[in-house]
This record gives sequence, C-alpha cells and structure tokens, in this order.
Amino acid sequence: KGRELADVMERRKVDILCVQETRWKGSKARSIGAGFKLFYYGVDSKRNGVGVVLKEEFVRNVLEVKRVSDRVMSLKLEIEGVMLNVVSGYAPQVGCELEEKESFWSELDEVMESIPTGERVVIGADFNGHVGEGNTGDEEVMGKIGVKERNLEGQMVVDFAKRMDMGVVNTYFQKREEHRVTYKSGGRRTQVDYILCRRGNLKEISDCKVVVGESVARQHRMVVCRMTLMVCKTKRSKIEKKTKWWKLKKEECCEEFRHKLRQALGGQVVLPDDWETTAEVIRETGRKVLGVSSGRRKEDKETWWWNEEVQDSIQRKRLAKKKWDMDRTEENRQEYKELQRRVKREVSKAKQKAYEELYTRLDSREGEKDLYRLARQRDRDGKDVQQVRVIKDRDGRVLTSEECVQRRWKEYFEELMNEENEREKRVEGVNSVEQKVDKIRKDEVRKALKRMKSGKAVGPDDIPVEVWKCLGEAAVEFLANLFNRVLESERMPEEWRRSVLVPIFKNKGDVQSCSNYRGIKLMSHTMKLWERVVEARLRKVVDICEQQYGFMPRKSTTDAIFALRILMEKYRDGQRELHCVFVDLEKAYDRVPREELWYCMRKSGVAEKYVRVVQDMYERSRTVVRCAVGQTEEFNVEVGLHQGSALSPFLFAIVMDQLSEEVRQESPWTMMFADDIVICSESREQVEENLERWRFALERRGMKVSRSKTEYMCVNEREGSGTVRLQGEEVKKVQEFKYLGSTVQSNGECGKEVKKRVQAGWNGWRKVSGVLCDQKISARIKGKVYRTVVRPAMLYGLETVSLRKRQESELEVAELKMLSQTPNSTMAKTKELSKDTRNKIVDLHQAGKTESAIGKQLGVKKSTVGAIIRKWKTYKTTDNLPRSGAARKISPRGVKMITRTVSKNPRTTRGDLVNDLQRAGTKVTKATISNTLRRQGLKSCSARRVPLLKPVHVRARLKFATEHLDDPEEDWENVIWSDETKIELFGKNSTCRVWRRKNAELHPKNTIPTVKHGGGNIMLWGCFSAKGPGRLIRVKERMNGAMYREILSKNLLPSARALKMKRGWVFQHDNDPKHTARATKEWLRKKHFKVLEWPSQSPDLNPIENLWRELKIRVAQRQPQNITALEEICMEE
Repeated sequence: KGRELADVMERRKVDILCVQETRWKGSKARSIGAGFKLFYYGVDSKRNGVGVVLKEEFVRNVLEVKRVSDRVMSLKLEIEGVMLNVVSGYAPQVGCELEEKESFWSELDEVMESIPTGERVVIGADFNGHVGEGNTGDEEVMGKIGVKERNLEGQMVVDFAKRMDMGVVNTYFQKREEHRVTYKSGGRRTQVDYILCRRGNLKEISDCKVVVGESVARQHRMVVCRMTLMVCKTKRSKIEKKTKWWKLKKEECCEEFRHKLRQALGGQVVLPDDWETTAEVIRETGRKVLGVSSGRRKEDKETWWWNEEVQDSIQRKRLAKKKWDMDRTEENRQEYKELQRRVKREVSKAKQKAYEELYTRLDSREGEKDLYRLARQRDRDGKDVQQVRVIKDRDGRVLTSEECVQRRWKEYFEELMNEENEREKRVEGVNSVEQKVDKIRKDEVRKALKRMKSGKAVGPDDIPVEVWKCLGEAAVEFLANLFNRVLESERMPEEWRRSVLVPIFKNKGDVQSCSNYRGIKLMSHTMKLWERVVEARLRKVVDICEQQYGFMPRKSTTDAIFALRILMEKYRDGQRELHCVFVDLEKAYDRVPREELWYCMRKSGVAEKYVRVVQDMYERSRTVVRCAVGQTEEFNVEVGLHQGSALSPFLFAIVMDQLSEEVRQESPWTMMFADDIVICSESREQVEENLERWRFALERRGMKVSRSKTEYMCVNEREGSGTVRLQGEEVKKVQEFKYLGSTVQSNGECGKEVKKRVQAGWNGWRKVSGVLCDQKISARIKGKVYRTVVRPAMLYGLETVSLRKRQESELEVAELKMLSQTPNSTMAKTKELSKDTRNKIVDLHQAGKTESAIGKQLGVKKSTVGAIIRKWKTYKTTDNLPRSGAARKISPRGVKMITRTVSKNPRTTRGDLVNDLQRAGTKVTKATISNTLRRQGLKSCSARRVPLLKPVHVRARLKFATEHLDDPEEDWENVIWSDETKIELFGKNSTCRVWRRKNAELHPKNTIPTVKHGGGNIMLWGCFSAKGPGRLIRVKERMNGAMYREILSKNLLPSARALKMKRGWVFQHDNDPKHTARATKEWLRKKHFKVLEWPSQSPDLNPIENLWRELKIRVAQRQPQNITALEEICMEE
C-alpha cells in the first residue's frame, strides 16, 4: 500500500499528506518509494495509528516531530523562512467511550496551544463527524458547502474550530457532491475527513476537493487542497557533483582507470613531478572513466521491486475501481475484487524475486560490506530529523534564511579557531636541533599508504587514497619524490592548505546551538599521507611520558580505565580515602597556541627541519564550513590544531608532555588520555594543591581548565571530608564519573556501569535491527553483525571490572533477550558455509575435482569439503539435518508412574514426584517433571473454588434449571441481580495447584469446596441488569436485616428507574439469612417487589459474580494504599 500511495501522490502532485488508521507498530520514519517518506506512530495493539507523508524535497525541512498518541501527531517544517505545522488526527468513532473522545480533543488542544500564533497550521484529520450543510451562526469558521446534517461529533469539530480560530477548508469551495463525499461504504455517502487551517491563512488556499477514482483505500477518499505560501525566495545552494571514486573497488574499473591515465599522460607509466599537473590529470580521468554523481536523490532502496508489471496491474485495478464507482453492478464488483487479489499476488511475487537476489548477494563475502551499509542506511532513514537547517544566533533567536545560517556557522567557527586564551609570553628560549634528515624512502610511503583506510570522505582536492592504492608502485614512486621535494623546500602545495569543516553534533544539549557541535576537517588525503610519514619519523625521536595513554602504541582507553579501577579497589579494600580530580580543558585542540607548539617540539628534540615542515602545514591554512544549507565563505585558521588531521594527536601529546613536565606524578597518580586528565592523592589538601599546580602550569601557557566540567570524587569518603576548591571556587563533587566512556563510582561498585553497558548494547542492537530481524538473512551474517556491532558496545571496558554473579546475569539476560528477538539467530562464532558454497562443492565434486582442488578454489578446508561430500552421498542433500537431541532422563516406566500418581491425587506437588523418582534411582529437576507431564497433556493449574454441594443442594439446583429452561430472553433482561461482596486492601487468597487435563477444571478432584462467608476490608452492595449497572454503595457497619432493608429502600427503586426496567420487573438476591429473614420477606411483599426464587448454596449461579471479579481485578491493578482510596477506586471503576 505504501508504494501505491506514493504513486498516487506523485500522479496527483500532492506534496504533504496526512494519513490515518496506519495500524503499524512503533514510531519512526521510512521511505515508501517514488521520493516520499512516511513519518508514523502506532501502538503494539495495531489499532488506530496516524502518519504524515512528505515529498523528498520537504524532508530536509523537517525541524521537529511530535508523536502525541496513536490518534494525534504533528510535524514542524521550515519552508523558505515560513514555519508550517502539519497535524494528523484520527478521532474516535461514534460508538467509542466519551472518555476516549475527550482525550482526543484535549490532545489536539495541547498540540495547538504549543504552536506559536505567527506560525501556519494545517490539520488533516478523520474526525468521524458531519459538520453538515449550511453555516448559520458559524459563519466565521466554515462555509455553506457540506454533506447532509450536522451530528454531535460534527459539532465538536465546529467548536474546536471556534476555539482555535480556524476554518474548515472543505466547506468553502462549491463542488459536485461526488467531490465532497469523503467516505463511501455500502449505501452510505458522508463527509468525515476535513482540512483545517488558521482563518488568517484561508486566503492562501485556492482550491479544495475530494479525489475520486483512486483505489488505495476501500472506503475513504483523499481530500486535497492547494495552498500557496508567501515566501521569500532565496538562492539555492548548488549541489556539488562528485566523482564516483568508489567504483575503483572493482578490478575492471581500476584497470580501465590506469589505462586511461597512461593515455592522458602520453603513454608514460611514470607520473609527472608537478603536483598541480598530476592532480588535474587524475581528476579529469576519474570523471571520464568513473563518471560523476547527478546530485539527485538515489534509487528508492525500499521499493526497487516496483517493476512495470506491478505498475500495470495497479493501473488496471484503479480503472476497475473507477468503473465500479460509476456503475455498482455485481459484475463490476467481482472484476474489481479479482484484480485486487491479482495485484497482491504480483506484488508478493515481485518482492520475493527481488529480495532473493539481494539476500544471495549479501550472503557472499563480497556483500558483507554492503550489509553494514544497508544497516546504517536503514537506521538513518528511520530518524525523523536528518539535517539541522535552522540555527540560533548569539542571543538565542532562530535563524531560518540560508544566508543567515551560513553566516552564523562561519562566525562561530572563525571565532573559535582564531581566538587564543590569555598566556604569558616565554622569555627563555630553546636551542634548535640542526641536523641532517634522511630522504623519504618508498617503504615509508608504502607503510603510510597501508595505514590509510579506504571509503573516507575526500578533501577539497577531490583525490582519495583509493587512487594511489589503484596506481600501485607508480603512485609510491611519485609520492616519495613529491614528499622529498616538500621536505627539501619546506613548502607543500597550496591546494593542501584548504579544508572543509563539517559540524558534528555532540548528542547533548540544544541541537540548534552551534556550541554543541564539534568541527571535523575534511583534508586532502595526500596531505594526510604526508602527515603519517612525518608522524612516523617524529615518534622515533620523541619520548612521551608513561602517564600519557592517548594515541600511544600498545596503550588504549582500557589500560587507563583498568589502572584507575585497580587503584580505587586497593584503597577501598584498605578502608582508606582516595581523592580524584577529573580535569577538563576548554576547547583543548582548538586553543593550542602555535608558538607553544613550536617551542614544545624543539624542547622535545625534534629536528628543526621537521619543525619548519609542521609550521608550513599550519601556515596560511584556510577552511569553509559545510552545513545543511551549503558552504560558507572561506576564512583563515590561525590558532589550534587541525581536527581530523593524522598528525594532530601526536602533536597534542608533545604539548601536554612538555607543559606537565614539572607537575605530573607517576602513574596511576597522574594519568592523561589526550586532554582527559586524572589527578589522584591520598588527602584532599594534597589533591587540591596538585590541581592548583596543574592549573597554573597549563593556563600560563594558553590552555584553560574548565570550571564547570572539572569534577571531584572521593573514594571511601568519611563524614565531613569537604570538597576541593580551584582558585576559590568549589569544584563540583560527584559520586560517579564517566571516565573514557566507562562509569566509575565512589563506592567502587560497577552496577551503574553494567546497566549503561546493557543500554549501549540495546542501542547498538536497534541500529542494526533492520538486519538482525530480517528472517531471510542467514544466521552466519547475523552472527557477524551481532559480534561486531552489538557485543563490543555491551562489553566495552568490562574486562577491567570485577563482576558479581548478579551483574553477569544482567548481561546474559540482555543478550538472551536480543537473541530471542532475532529470528534464526545463532551467535556462536561459527564458520558455517552458505548454501551456495555447499552446492558449489557438490558441483565441483561431480565435475571430477579432488577435495584438495575444491578447497583451494573455494578457500575451504579439505576436511570441511570431505564432510559435505559425504553428507551429500549419504542423504542426497547438503542442508543441516535435525539432530536427535539429548536422551530423556525419565524412562517410559517412570513417566507412567508419575502420570498415574497425579491422576489419583491431582494435588501432588512436583517436589513429591522428584522424591518418588529419586527413590527409584532417577534424579531429575522440577522443570523436567513439568515438561514430562505437559507432554502427557497434564498442566499445573489453580484449583477452582466451588460451593460445597450436598445432594439436597444438587436437587434444588436441578429443579431451578428445569423450571426456567424455556424462559425467553426478554424475561431474563427484566431481572435486577444483586449481591454483596468484600474487597480486600492487601493480600490475596492462597492458591492450590492441581494437575489436570484441558476442560477438566470443574471435576471434583480438581476443585476446592468453599462456604460463602462475610468479612473483609470493605463490604459493597450492588445491583445490575442486562441494561447496565445499578447503584453501588459501601456497607460501613456489620450488616443485619434492618440495614439490608434500609439499603434496598434507598437504592433498589432508584436503580430500577435509572435502568428503565419494564413493568413487572423481578428482583434477585440469594439465600443469605439477612435476605430470607421474616421481616425482610414481609417488607418486600408490602412493597410489591417480585422476588426470584433462588436455590440455596448457589452463589456461583448469580451473574453478578462476573462483575465482582472484574471489579476486583481492576482494583488490584490500581493498588490502593488505604481504605479511603480503596472505596474511591471501587466507585470510579
């Protein structure tokens, strides 16, 4: 239906569509094909459901999605500076409860009240009401054009329009009745779907009508209006066309690229020495051989099965629906129904064929990379807002125009990257190391090229590292010569100085605030190769202190986390205090003074030649910001290190190593991971003193300690230990801190970290759920995705933690839940071959190849090949055959014994049966007993409580049944049933479980005889009839005959009047002594009440017992805490 709906929208030129009764579970967004995206919301019961469909060009304009309930949702869009709110609603039907209707209108009111007055609003809803023809008294909110008369639900629509100053758009345009009717079913033709907008914006709507002749929905029709927004036209940013460098993965494309490049160079194998010439030739050859992207949207991945045959069938179905609407004969109806069934079959067939091809490709080793890309794409498509197109200025005002947004991004990053913190100027100098440096060797270039990953975003020069990998030794020789010229001249190509800065949201804070974004630079890949070569040489001459864990060989975040946890555990075991301060630096990479960088490099023993080379990398560097609305103007970067550079982490480590030389202590008392610093000490005074020394050492050289993000934690804190101060300000004291992604607690426990790891695992699982929950993807592929995406996120840092059994159980339970929701999952590390590979092995064997030859050709072990061939010879199949499973512990004789035992005595417990078998020499668990008896058709159930019946009671009940056997249904509808019951506040009756077969719950062996008696927390009296419930009152004292008669006098007749009982109605109550007392009988006779004779000991026959049971269930769900609350809940329910 989704793809068919998209086709209708494209044909009818509809840009925004509100849909109702989607009946999908969950809340997300998904593409439905033809360039349309559906934002929807539904509940697990698959009832109701609302959604909004947008054309692809408007998806990027979405600012906010509010999913209020399965009946109301809204979208906020920004279109050329105009704020448009689209609301989709689905009102309850006429027969629904009043409470449900009131809930819908209150939700719609809340949505409207949350929208600022100056913004436009369009509501498209199925209101399930008729506003009717004519507008007498309602001229301000509707026109005169409608269908039939107004009903109560239609009046609610008009009242809402008045309340919110809106107009009912459908009623303002004169159309034929066929173009006004929105709902047709059988002989009914009504108008229940409406479009509403603010009265002040009615002038922007030029037409509104119902679209006929479409077959997407059987009963409802699409209402379409044409709205023209008065917007300020802005210059659209030009979509940059990109060379399809990713095609170099294919060997044939790579070979053709090399061949064309040689032709462009005049048949030469060696690349020219000049960078500019070589780069231009490479770019031009890439565009000719590989092609460039069109800049338009990609193929609809969700509906690429939508072939011509399916489209033709849909068209024939649409024409048949139109024919049936015009001439409703049985022949036309059958033709339409037959085409409906045919379309369903063809769609199913097309989907199956397309997906079989997809899954065959994904199950191959070449398709595994596509699988991760598919998972990421599905997760990205499910998000509501993918691009932030509006941003706030310094004063918090929202900027909507593209020029203002671009100007704000440039202003923010230009200020960030060109502003230094206050610092002292260095007086002392440092001797430079003047020494001869060796030329760049080819093996250095090869190592750097090997470390570069493929598939990364290119820089401004548009030459990815894949080009150099494709060209092989010719590229290595060219790069070695190029790098040597740069090293000798200390001047790199001007093209390398340019970069593109991409803001990345930090996933915290306001998404429209620039300060919550981190800027990552896209730089030339060739420059990154040059940086890696330089970095490798610098690491050989510079010794970084052992306290630095960041970006150091053979060190990682896990080592730093482990060292800190071990230190905390030692002090916790020794019952001694440990004081830790976690120091955070403000904009650490962006605020490193360049002069300090050169000084620290020289002091670390770096040759002056390399210092000048690095200075050249940062000299005259320029960048632009790439945001959702295009690129900003270029600006210079004078301060800080390059974010996204291959050399920057090591340069920062050099700076921190020199600045902390005089203040750092041995590890683990001081640990650094880039700019994350931990200072530990045994006393609060000492850690405060060390913190002040660190602050002085860093801030005098241009680095700034953050006062708001630096935090203090005390392990095994004693009362009154105080807090730490930094320049007189109190440092925030915490009981837990997230250090390098792992939560450490002051009490040394790890419970919160385990919970966060479980949550991280679920987050990872949801991201790839589109793959894991796909039943047609093989278990091998699912296992690999799970082990590489979900499990690492869930187990990160836990190797440093001493887990308790309970915490291990939490992780196991989380994993089992994930696997239970993953169809056909087998996450054990397995090298199970795909079905295609197993079939290839058999084909090659039949072709006469040996097992060794087959193994070498397919990359499979010889023993595996032999096992598959033997299986095929034996069973004529390569599929995995079902196994016999473990042998059952209980012998057939033992099964007969326990079955006979529970048949004789259904109240026998599982423990008794375990003991009986153990005496017979068989040791089993209670679960085994349950499973065994269940296979015999016996299930453990609660014994039913039934009245204790003697023979006299049985005869009386049979007599009552015989006398009333032929009574008509109307007689029973004229009976008022009454009874008392007790409602308990706490506790519940004990249960007794019995082993029984299906439908044997009332067998005497499977029941517990009871005698009805009073008592309880509160006593209630109530009555009801087939027409509804009567009065319900609480009996506050012990009931006697006089009180019972008073209750009847005050409540029985009013209940009968309220229920509108017919003349001669009958009153029923049981044979309780208060009911059968002489005074009570006399009172009933004088009042002329006709009483139904009732057999004794038969409370279970009274239908009011079913109402009491339902009441008790609802009361238990609400959990009252006292008698007053219990009474209020009973009356409400």
